[in-house]
Amino acid sequence: MKNVIRFIILIIVLFLCCIDVKAETPKKTNYQIVKSICKRQYNKTKIKIVKGYNAKTEKIVTHRKGKNYIVVEKFVSYSCGGRYGYSKDGYYITYNKKVKKGKRVVSYCIYNPYTNYFDDVVYVVDNRKVR
Repeated sequence: MKNVIRFIILIIVLFLCCIDVKAETPKKTNYQIVKSICKRQYNKTKIKIVKGYNAKTEKIVTHRKGKNYIVVEKFVSYSCGGRYGYSKDGYYITYNKKVKKGKRVVSYCIYNPYTNYFDDVVYVVDNRKVR
């Protein structure tokens, strides 16, 4: 009788120790996606990140043509539910996918390095997607 109980306990322990394991590749962050886009599309690895919009960042954005770096704006916003949100300064942005209301979203806007127009954004990266 003792051997039967030991055998049952052994079988139960063996079944409980079996764990389903699967390997996944790590997901890229938004910044890693920005770096890969800049390297692939423009063969430039230097990235100059600007935050917010003031006189200094406006000068960087409007004088970027011919420089050896790419200007990327880091834009922090809060979702209004759905595919859009607002920054603390009141600027509007749309997202690449739906986001729950109140979530903080960091978007990266990659400016065209061949022009000096302040509204010439070629890529927007947020939620691990490119638009």
